Amino acid sequence: MSNVQLYSQVANEVSPSLRQIVPEAGDSAIEEIESDFSADALEAVSAGTPAPAQSPLLEQCLRVTGSRPERFVGRHVAMATGWNNAVARWYEINLYEAQSGEIVCDVRLFNKTSDAHDLYRVAKVRDWRAAAAWLETYNPAKDLVCHVNVDDETLSAAEISLQGITIRQQILEMRTQFRTMVGDLLYQLKLDLSD
Repeated sequence: MSNVQLYSQVANEVSPSLRQIVPEAGDSAIEEIESDFSADALEAVSAGTPAPAQSPLLEQCLRVTGSRPERFVGRHVAMATGWNNAVARWYEINLYEAQSGEIVCDVRLFNKTSDAHDLYRVAKVRDWRAAAAWLETYNPAKDLVCHVNVDDETLSAAEISLQGITIRQQILEMRTQFRTMVGDLLYQLKLDLSD
């Protein structure tokens, strides 16, 4: 469903409740509210900005692995997740617009196995263009924990090579999942990032 269809559906659902709340207002007042909402929605979509009925500004506290939590006042704008039942690890990306105008990128890596810890990374960037650049250049390979004991002299060269191939496959899967999610997020936001 496109943003325009979603906004139109919301406008259609809201208009009957507006008639109940404000019965003394004539149909022309309701139609004016609806047309203003639709015009705002179409303008927002064509400009590539988030929906006019944005989430409220709230105090946000994001967990960061190995550091203090990131605190700011802002609104949640978008989210994408790579979770499905078949994967052992998956990413979740949340984007926030801070009250200061900065964009906060929240990247989380979750693991189903008990021997691996979840990772939480946060980056604050100046605008949407910088957010897109940060997400597009993010390297999921740095998030993979390798359990290869290179000091173990009993391992043969073939076993070490096999472990290397396994690690390379895991990195490829993580990069593919992450890039797919970034592409989906940027498409959902419909940001105009052309020069």
